[in-house]
Amino acid sequence: MLLHIRSWRGLNPAMRAVTVFGVVATAVTGVTYAALNSQATLTNNIISSATANLQVKSGGSFAAQDAGFAFTGVIPGGPAVPAAGKAFQLRNAGDTDLDVSVSVPAAPTFSGGPVITSKVKLVLACATTGGKNFSKTTDIDSLVAALATGGILMTTDFLPKTTDNTANCTVKVQMDADAFSGSSTGVSDFFNIVFTGTPHTAI
Repeated sequence: MLLHIRSWRGLNPAMRAVTVFGVVATAVTGVTYAALNSQATLTNNIISSATANLQVKSGGSFAAQDAGFAFTGVIPGGPAVPAAGKAFQLRNAGDTDLDVSVSVPAAPTFSGGPVITSKVKLVLACATTGGKNFSKTTDIDSLVAALATGGILMTTDFLPKTTDNTANCTVKVQMDADAFSGSSTGVSDFFNIVFTGTPHTAI
Protein backbone atom coordinates (compact mmCIF):
# COMPACT_ATOMS: atom_id res chain seq x y z
CA MET A 1 0.00 0.00 0.00
CA LEU A 2 2.83 2.43 0.87
CA LEU A 3 4.49 1.69 -2.44
CA HIS A 4 1.26 2.55 -4.21
CA ILE A 5 0.99 5.89 -2.42
CA ARG A 6 4.55 6.81 -3.14
CA SER A 7 4.12 5.94 -6.83
CA TRP A 8 1.01 8.07 -6.97
CA ARG A 9 2.68 11.01 -5.33
CA GLY A 10 5.66 10.61 -7.62
CA LEU A 11 3.57 11.52 -10.65
CA ASN A 12 3.75 15.07 -11.90
CA PRO A 13 0.54 17.15 -11.47
CA ALA A 14 -0.49 16.84 -15.12
CA MET A 15 -0.25 13.05 -15.06
CA ARG A 16 -2.15 12.89 -11.78
CA ALA A 17 -4.93 15.00 -13.30
CA VAL A 18 -5.18 12.72 -16.36
CA THR A 19 -5.16 9.65 -14.17
CA VAL A 20 -7.83 11.00 -11.84
CA PHE A 21 -9.98 12.06 -14.78
CA GLY A 22 -9.66 8.60 -16.36
CA VAL A 23 -10.64 6.85 -13.13
CA VAL A 24 -13.63 9.13 -12.59
CA ALA A 25 -14.73 8.79 -16.25
CA THR A 26 -14.52 5.00 -16.03
CA ALA A 27 -16.56 5.00 -12.84
CA VAL A 28 -19.22 7.33 -14.28
CA THR A 29 -19.46 5.34 -17.52
CA GLY A 30 -19.94 2.12 -15.62
CA VAL A 31 -22.72 3.59 -13.51
CA THR A 32 -24.40 5.17 -16.54
CA TYR A 33 -24.43 1.87 -18.47
CA ALA A 34 -25.97 0.05 -15.54
CA ALA A 35 -28.60 2.73 -14.99
CA LEU A 36 -29.71 3.31 -18.60
CA ASN A 37 -31.57 0.26 -19.81
CA SER A 38 -35.13 -0.60 -20.64
CA GLN A 39 -37.03 -3.84 -21.21
CA ALA A 40 -40.15 -4.77 -23.16
CA THR A 41 -41.67 -8.24 -22.87
CA LEU A 42 -43.87 -10.37 -25.14
CA THR A 43 -45.82 -12.51 -22.70
CA ASN A 44 -47.64 -15.85 -22.87
CA ASN A 45 -46.16 -17.08 -26.16
CA ILE A 46 -47.05 -20.50 -27.55
CA ILE A 47 -45.88 -22.60 -30.50
CA SER A 48 -48.12 -24.93 -32.48
CA SER A 49 -47.89 -26.52 -35.91
CA ALA A 50 -49.95 -25.66 -38.95
CA THR A 51 -52.89 -27.95 -39.69
CA ALA A 52 -52.71 -30.12 -42.81
CA ASN A 53 -56.20 -31.39 -43.55
CA LEU A 54 -56.74 -32.85 -47.01
CA GLN A 55 -60.25 -34.16 -47.69
CA VAL A 56 -61.86 -36.08 -50.54
CA LYS A 57 -65.39 -36.33 -51.94
CA SER A 58 -66.62 -38.63 -54.68
CA GLY A 59 -70.32 -38.57 -53.95
CA GLY A 60 -70.87 -38.06 -50.24
CA SER A 61 -69.49 -35.27 -48.08
CA PHE A 62 -65.90 -34.08 -47.77
CA ALA A 63 -64.10 -36.38 -45.36
CA ALA A 64 -60.89 -38.33 -44.85
CA GLN A 65 -62.25 -41.02 -47.19
CA ASP A 66 -65.07 -41.64 -49.65
CA ALA A 67 -66.05 -44.47 -51.99
CA GLY A 68 -63.95 -45.18 -55.05
CA PHE A 69 -64.95 -46.37 -58.51
CA ALA A 70 -65.34 -49.38 -60.79
CA PHE A 71 -63.30 -49.05 -63.97
CA THR A 72 -64.81 -51.28 -66.66
CA GLY A 73 -64.20 -51.84 -70.33
CA VAL A 74 -60.44 -51.21 -70.14
CA ILE A 75 -58.80 -52.34 -73.40
CA PRO A 76 -55.07 -53.22 -73.28
CA GLY A 77 -53.34 -50.78 -75.59
CA GLY A 78 -56.46 -48.64 -75.80
CA PRO A 79 -57.22 -45.17 -74.44
CA ALA A 80 -57.67 -44.42 -70.76
CA VAL A 81 -61.21 -45.08 -69.57
CA PRO A 82 -63.73 -43.78 -69.01
CA ALA A 83 -63.16 -41.03 -71.57
CA ALA A 84 -64.46 -38.30 -69.27
CA GLY A 85 -62.85 -39.85 -66.20
CA LYS A 86 -64.43 -40.66 -62.84
CA ALA A 87 -65.04 -37.37 -61.04
CA PHE A 88 -64.09 -36.55 -57.47
CA GLN A 89 -62.89 -33.54 -55.50
CA LEU A 90 -60.02 -32.76 -53.16
CA ARG A 91 -60.31 -29.97 -50.58
CA ASN A 92 -57.69 -28.28 -48.45
CA ALA A 93 -59.52 -27.84 -45.14
CA GLY A 94 -56.40 -26.88 -43.19
CA ASP A 95 -54.58 -23.61 -42.62
CA THR A 96 -51.54 -24.11 -44.84
CA ASP A 97 -51.06 -24.51 -48.61
CA LEU A 98 -50.65 -28.18 -49.56
CA ASP A 99 -48.57 -30.14 -52.02
CA VAL A 100 -50.54 -33.24 -53.04
CA SER A 101 -49.01 -36.68 -53.59
CA VAL A 102 -50.65 -39.96 -54.58
CA SER A 103 -49.94 -43.60 -53.72
CA VAL A 104 -51.57 -47.03 -53.61
CA PRO A 105 -51.10 -49.11 -50.42
CA ALA A 106 -51.23 -52.50 -52.16
CA ALA A 107 -51.51 -53.63 -55.75
CA PRO A 108 -54.83 -55.25 -56.69
CA THR A 109 -54.98 -58.89 -57.62
CA PHE A 110 -56.70 -59.89 -60.83
CA SER A 111 -58.88 -62.82 -61.81
CA GLY A 112 -58.99 -64.32 -65.29
CA GLY A 113 -55.26 -64.25 -65.88
CA PRO A 114 -52.10 -62.61 -64.54
CA VAL A 115 -51.75 -58.88 -65.08
CA ILE A 116 -48.45 -57.00 -65.08
CA THR A 117 -49.34 -54.16 -62.71
CA SER A 118 -46.36 -52.09 -63.83
CA LYS A 119 -48.25 -51.81 -67.14
CA VAL A 120 -51.51 -50.64 -65.56
CA LYS A 121 -51.68 -46.86 -65.13
CA LEU A 122 -53.79 -44.36 -63.25
CA VAL A 123 -54.38 -41.08 -65.08
CA LEU A 124 -55.16 -38.31 -62.58
CA ALA A 125 -55.92 -34.65 -63.27
CA CYS A 126 -57.07 -31.87 -60.92
CA ALA A 127 -57.85 -28.16 -61.31
CA THR A 128 -59.09 -25.43 -58.99
CA THR A 129 -61.35 -22.56 -60.01
CA GLY A 130 -58.41 -20.22 -59.45
CA GLY A 131 -56.28 -21.94 -62.07
CA LYS A 132 -54.14 -24.20 -59.89
CA ASN A 133 -53.69 -27.36 -61.98
CA PHE A 134 -51.92 -30.61 -61.19
CA SER A 135 -51.89 -34.09 -62.65
CA LYS A 136 -50.02 -37.37 -62.70
CA THR A 137 -50.02 -40.46 -64.90
CA THR A 138 -48.12 -43.38 -63.39
CA ASP A 139 -48.29 -47.14 -63.00
CA ILE A 140 -49.63 -49.18 -60.10
CA ASP A 141 -46.23 -50.61 -59.08
CA SER A 142 -44.69 -47.15 -58.81
CA LEU A 143 -47.64 -45.97 -56.71
CA VAL A 144 -47.24 -48.93 -54.35
CA ALA A 145 -43.50 -48.35 -53.99
CA ALA A 146 -44.07 -44.65 -53.29
CA LEU A 147 -46.32 -45.27 -50.28
CA ALA A 148 -43.32 -45.52 -47.93
CA THR A 149 -42.11 -42.04 -48.89
CA GLY A 150 -45.49 -40.29 -48.86
CA GLY A 151 -46.47 -40.85 -52.48
CA ILE A 152 -45.62 -39.46 -55.90
CA LEU A 153 -45.91 -35.68 -56.08
CA MET A 154 -48.80 -34.50 -58.27
CA THR A 155 -48.63 -30.77 -57.72
CA THR A 156 -46.60 -28.30 -59.68
CA ASP A 157 -49.17 -25.83 -58.37
CA PHE A 158 -50.11 -26.30 -54.70
CA LEU A 159 -53.65 -26.69 -53.37
CA PRO A 160 -54.29 -23.36 -51.61
CA LYS A 161 -55.58 -22.83 -48.09
CA THR A 162 -57.66 -19.87 -49.30
CA THR A 163 -61.22 -19.86 -50.63
CA ASP A 164 -59.84 -21.45 -53.83
CA ASN A 165 -59.12 -24.58 -51.80
CA THR A 166 -61.14 -27.18 -53.74
CA ALA A 167 -59.86 -29.05 -56.79
CA ASN A 168 -62.14 -30.81 -59.27
CA CYS A 169 -60.43 -34.03 -60.27
CA THR A 170 -60.80 -37.03 -62.53
CA VAL A 171 -59.21 -40.47 -62.54
CA LYS A 172 -58.93 -42.91 -65.45
CA VAL A 173 -57.30 -46.32 -65.93
CA GLN A 174 -55.14 -47.33 -68.88
CA MET A 175 -53.38 -50.61 -69.74
CA ASP A 176 -50.40 -51.17 -71.98
CA ALA A 177 -51.03 -53.60 -74.84
CA ASP A 178 -48.92 -56.29 -73.17
CA ALA A 179 -50.36 -55.84 -69.66
CA PHE A 180 -52.00 -59.28 -69.87
CA SER A 181 -52.94 -62.00 -72.30
CA GLY A 182 -56.31 -63.74 -72.28
CA SER A 183 -59.92 -63.14 -73.10
CA SER A 184 -60.64 -60.92 -70.11
CA THR A 185 -59.48 -60.00 -66.65
CA GLY A 186 -60.80 -58.10 -63.68
CA VAL A 187 -59.79 -57.00 -60.22
CA SER A 188 -60.71 -59.67 -57.71
CA ASP A 189 -60.30 -57.36 -54.72
CA PHE A 190 -60.54 -53.65 -54.05
CA PHE A 191 -57.60 -51.28 -53.98
CA ASN A 192 -57.25 -47.82 -52.47
CA ILE A 193 -55.90 -44.61 -53.93
CA VAL A 194 -54.35 -42.45 -51.20
CA PHE A 195 -53.81 -38.70 -51.56
CA THR A 196 -51.39 -37.11 -49.12
CA GLY A 197 -51.22 -33.36 -48.43
CA THR A 198 -47.99 -31.91 -47.07
CA PRO A 199 -47.28 -28.24 -46.31
CA HIS A 200 -46.06 -26.30 -49.34
CA THR A 201 -42.80 -24.66 -48.24
CA ALA A 202 -41.26 -23.43 -51.50
CA ILE A 203 -40.48 -19.71 -51.48
